[in-house]
Amino acid sequence: MRASSVTTPLCVAGVLSVRPRQLRTHKTVASVSRHETGKRAASFSSSTSRRFSRLRQARTVDPSLRAAAPKPCFTRSVGHQPTVCLGVYNPRGIVSAFESYTWTKLRDDLLAGCTVSVVLIPQAIAYGLLAGLPPIYGLYCALTPLLLYSLTTTSIHTCVGPFALVSLLVAQLLKGALGPEVTGAAYIGAMMTLSFMTGVVQLVMGALRAGAVTTFLGDTVVAGFTTGSAILIMSSQVKHLLGISLPREEPVQVLLSLVTGAWQHINPYAVAISVACIASMMWIKDANKKYLPKVIIPEQLIVLMALTALSAFFGLSEVPYNVRCLGSVTATLPAFTPPSFDLALMRKLIEPAILTAVISYMITVSIAQSMASKFKYAIDSNREMFALGAANLLGSFFQAYPAAGSLSRSAVCSVSGCRTQAHGIVQFVAVLATLLWCMPLMASLPYPALAAVVVMALKTMVDFGVGKVLLNMSQGDFVQWIVTLVATVLLGAQMGLAAGLLSSVLWLGWQTSRPSWAVMGRRMHSSELVDYRNVCDFPDSKQLPGILVFRFDGPLHFANKDYFCEVLKDIGEERDVRQNAAESWYRSTGYLPEPQIKVTKLSVKEDLKAAAKAEKLAGVQVDDTTSAVPVLVMVIDASSMLNVDAAGVQVLKDVVQANRAQDPPTTVLLSGVRGDFRRKLSKSGLDKVVGMDNIFVDLHSAVVAAEAHVQSYLEVHPLAIIDSVVI
Repeated sequence: MRASSVTTPLCVAGVLSVRPRQLRTHKTVASVSRHETGKRAASFSSSTSRRFSRLRQARTVDPSLRAAAPKPCFTRSVGHQPTVCLGVYNPRGIVSAFESYTWTKLRDDLLAGCTVSVVLIPQAIAYGLLAGLPPIYGLYCALTPLLLYSLTTTSIHTCVGPFALVSLLVAQLLKGALGPEVTGAAYIGAMMTLSFMTGVVQLVMGALRAGAVTTFLGDTVVAGFTTGSAILIMSSQVKHLLGISLPREEPVQVLLSLVTGAWQHINPYAVAISVACIASMMWIKDANKKYLPKVIIPEQLIVLMALTALSAFFGLSEVPYNVRCLGSVTATLPAFTPPSFDLALMRKLIEPAILTAVISYMITVSIAQSMASKFKYAIDSNREMFALGAANLLGSFFQAYPAAGSLSRSAVCSVSGCRTQAHGIVQFVAVLATLLWCMPLMASLPYPALAAVVVMALKTMVDFGVGKVLLNMSQGDFVQWIVTLVATVLLGAQMGLAAGLLSSVLWLGWQTSRPSWAVMGRRMHSSELVDYRNVCDFPDSKQLPGILVFRFDGPLHFANKDYFCEVLKDIGEERDVRQNAAESWYRSTGYLPEPQIKVTKLSVKEDLKAAAKAEKLAGVQVDDTTSAVPVLVMVIDASSMLNVDAAGVQVLKDVVQANRAQDPPTTVLLSGVRGDFRRKLSKSGLDKVVGMDNIFVDLHSAVVAAEAHVQSYLEVHPLAIIDSVVI
């Protein structure tokens, strides 16, 4: 059947996805061609049987229609980037992905997966310890969640698994909720329950499309929280780096413990191993960038393998070295173990689960968005929430603690040339092989070496340069950054995040209650091209005689109505100062010996420069080109007032009536009214107070009308020009 013989307002893919109950109540008339002669079938609404008959015909109408239909899950291809998406939202996600899979893509995904795996394995072991768990649980976190996420994500380059920030966060949240006395099997069981609840929260947030809640954690808060958390993680590794035992891991407590005598128990061999590991990794990384920039050398894996061999050869875990090593680890795969569903435990973990869900999602989706922007393809942030939630929920049944995206591994994956999400399957196989055959070989791996890996991975997370940039750009953002950082370091990750969120909301409220405003002036580009700009930012913008153009950059509501009135009052007081300075000068020079003297408009214009000089001496900044005409018209540019509540409407009414009662009266015009404000004009009666003739669509029309009003007023009152001097 030809494609041209099908005429339907519904997409074929959309019709096929409608359930029978929906078809019975569908009101849209759609017809499908039955024969090549062009005869049209009856409407779908005639009967249920005929609807299903049309659906069967639609399945065989033309494959091009189905191919052209929009798919629920997609990516755009640029260059060599993939055009497939392994998504559960596409019913044939995996099958359709591999329909276009080639040997070239398989080669690239294998290379990328193997490259990321040599970074993943040492990090997983180290991050498992960071979460307060045996190191093998870090590999468990890099197993099931990684596989599930790779099969359900819309992001090509994001690598999910154990992440330092989330590992520290879940450890602190769990200890804070259950107490430090919970250890061993009880701690592990609680961690699996936390992972299950984190997945449930993320799935619920995805179903409610509540991913926008993370927007309250601005970039400045995230930057401060990241730097503070990196400092927390590094302080927790001091005991391993120095080979000592510390009662607390917070930065201040660690410093106090070292000062009060813990330094006397430092193990010099552990310090030597830590320094050698960090120096070696830095040297290998720099040499890799300098001499082999196109080849990724796994410096972490190389150093850990070398230290493990040296530790086994010299017996570093024995006397006299006494360096703590990993010890014997049973090489087992994660067993299917449902998490504990104890209601008392789950009630204690509600808050930690919500915080973990939000933070892990925020980290993961930010990585996914940055990668999608870099390689020019699309992702679905809400589906990322589903993918991560499914990974954490199902991963909890296989002994995996909460997972999140890793920026370092995602960056390695992107430069390794991966083509599809299949690189995650390669990483899954590599971790599986490590669990089966390589874990017994790591018994001699020193803890100082693992701590050095953690420190090196966190080096890029500590960025104090952000504070300097924010201080120069926005003091409010700097306050948010410093508050979040200090609170995280001193009070912990949970309180630091709460402080950052609170500072973000307070700053948002402050900005909303005190939006920016401007006094506008006209810029003449040509006789026909005119625009209006802030007179403070554009010196060539000139105010018009007798006209004040005022713009309020934000909605007018109960929180900023007083500020709106204060701004107008300040502008009026400034004009009074100018008027008094000008009149004093006129009287002192003889131009105005008595208030009743008649001064023509021409004489005032000739002496404007002299008047401006006197005003400058009086401490008033002036604009010599402005005529000495009182403000007769106030034009309020409402283009930024997209919303006005009842309090804002009342303030505008008061402003209109107060200006109208002045001597001489000031007419208020509204321009650029739109959005919700326009709909409320008639409902609130504001249009009657202002006057329908005083409401304009654009600013220029309002200014032209204001000029006509000023001109007509001066023709009737020619002596009013000496009553005040305006900016």
